[in-house]
Amino acid sequence: MKARQKIVAACCHCGRPVKPNTGGHYAKYGLGWRAEHALVSGEGDVTCADAAREAEEARAQRAAVNPLYPVNSKLIGVPMILRKERKGIAFETVTPNWRNLQKHIEKQRKAGGVVHCEYRELPEPWDYRGDQITEVADVIFSKT
Repeated sequence: MKARQKIVAACCHCGRPVKPNTGGHYAKYGLGWRAEHALVSGEGDVTCADAAREAEEARAQRAAVNPLYPVNSKLIGVPMILRKERKGIAFETVTPNWRNLQKHIEKQRKAGGVVHCEYRELPEPWDYRGDQITEVADVIFSKT
């Protein structure tokens, strides 16, 4: 086995590791090596699709052992409504933090957990990069 095939390198196509002795292809690239999985599957060869399947199976096993949801936690004062003014026109929109939190709320509910949200207006708007946050949310996640 050549020295370059003893290293573990990321595949230049899928980004997953190419392990030694799995039929990968190595090519000189700058000061290092560029690796890629085997193009066709054979005995002991691993393709990009095989590596993706193995990674998904490993992720499912980790999730079964340690599920992320449901959880017990509190998020107090999450910025929710943002008042903007662009070209003389004032409008309100939802903050990116709140959009991201919506994904976690959905996952918590799918896992059988409970989410309690309380919305409150701020007595004085917070300044955020020239815009103003006018409403925040308190989110409580619980397992039951």
